[in-house]
Amino acid sequence: GGSTRHNFFKEFKAPFVFPDVVTLDRHVKTVYGLLSVTARRKDSLVRVCGESLMVTQSDMDGSNFGVDEHRRTVLMDFSEIGLLPEIFIAYMLFSDSKHGPIAASFGLSGNSNLASMAAIAHCLGMVADPKLGTSTCA
Repeated sequence: GGSTRHNFFKEFKAPFVFPDVVTLDRHVKTVYGLLSVTARRKDSLVRVCGESLMVTQSDMDGSNFGVDEHRRTVLMDFSEIGLLPEIFIAYMLFSDSKHGPIAASFGLSGNSNLASMAAIAHCLGMVADPKLGTSTCA
């Protein structure tokens, strides 16, 4: 429960609980609208609705991963685990070059929205109020 934790958000924490992907999509589009005209010409609008949801471990420290007796990956530190659209997982993995091979193994390489996600995340990091003046995105 609680707010989503992810390196996309200011201070690695979503400004509020997103009840569904539509609300998250609306928030991303709102922040995209704050980008400069030049940035919007260069970076395409990110649409997270319709993307596959993936389980994510937002704290990529090696101690949060293990392998069970059947050689399956085990995720630990449940406060950092959540379901997010695929682009968020690609963004997280490609934000650190050592995780690029992991992203490729999931088939996440070549996502054209990564530059847009980086621009939006940068914008979120710069705004004083990551809630953008709202308590929800409704």
